[in-house]
Amino acid sequence: EVTFTRGNLTVEPESLADAARIIASADATAFTYNGSTQVPASFSVTDGGSELAENTDYTVSLPDSSTDAGDYVVTLTGAGNYTGTVTVAYTIAKASLSVITGASKVYEGTAPTKADGATLQGLVGNETATVIGTGSQVDAGSSSNGYGIVWDGTAKESNYTVASESLGTLTVSRRTLTIETSSATKVYDGTPLTAPGTV
Repeated sequence: EVTFTRGNLTVEPESLADAARIIASADATAFTYNGSTQVPASFSVTDGGSELAENTDYTVSLPDSSTDAGDYVVTLTGAGNYTGTVTVAYTIAKASLSVITGASKVYEGTAPTKADGATLQGLVGNETATVIGTGSQVDAGSSSNGYGIVWDGTAKESNYTVASESLGTLTVSRRTLTIETSSATKVYDGTPLTAPGTV
């Protein structure tokens, strides 16, 4: 007498979260802020060394926005024979700025304006910010010139870092004076002879 009990064969989908089998990576994970959206161009997911196919075995979900400097995550979600998720992280680094200070002029009796003696280099595209020279030199001579950056334009402070500083001096040189005297003539009369002069 034979008794037959029917069973089921079940193949469960593999989880992309299974780190022992699944390895996910991207073609690039390090970028530098450039004012545009930046994401890895392609992704690779392997299961025990076998390459999985995008849109067949998994789908890709990109961040809603990835323009500013910061850390981002791309989510890969299993499809077909795969389930669960795995993430790939990437970073957009801050763009580098260079600040140069130092200026010279001839004495004119006034302090430098805020823009004198300070230059900001490295802003992306048409982005703007104001660099202010903090030094002050009115009389002839020289003094150190620092700076400050005012983020009053379209550039965001969080997207930049000052990587290079070349701090110089404010130098005021002496002004050249021209003295002119006029000539005069008279017949001797016992009094001094004078003539006007101008500076």
